[in-house]
Amino acid sequence: MPMENNWTKLLSTFFQDWAFMDDKGIRFHLPCFLLQDIDKKAPGDNPLISILTNSTSDFIVDKLSILNITQKAIVLNFLNYKIEECITENNDRDFIMYQNAKNNFEQYIINKQ
Repeated sequence: MPMENNWTKLLSTFFQDWAFMDDKGIRFHLPCFLLQDIDKKAPGDNPLISILTNSTSDFIVDKLSILNITQKAIVLNFLNYKIEECITENNDRDFIMYQNAKNNFEQYIINKQ
């Protein structure tokens, strides 16, 4: 089965390669990582969060500015969902990580429309 039709292979294959992907590659793989993070099959292994919390503003803009307004809204909804989940679970460590990711996403992507 081609990789495009079987996202279960993507996490182990591409996590390390995100820093080297272009913006189109990141946009293509983004849904897989959001879904796996929501399903908690790979907690802490979401490269989107890594990009948003550990990268420079130029790198973030370069990798995520390709997202259209609907895709940006989905990412923002995802981040809000994860923040609420952390609050419910009293998970301060992950709350700070997701909140920082959301702040950077809003600062460098949402507010730069």
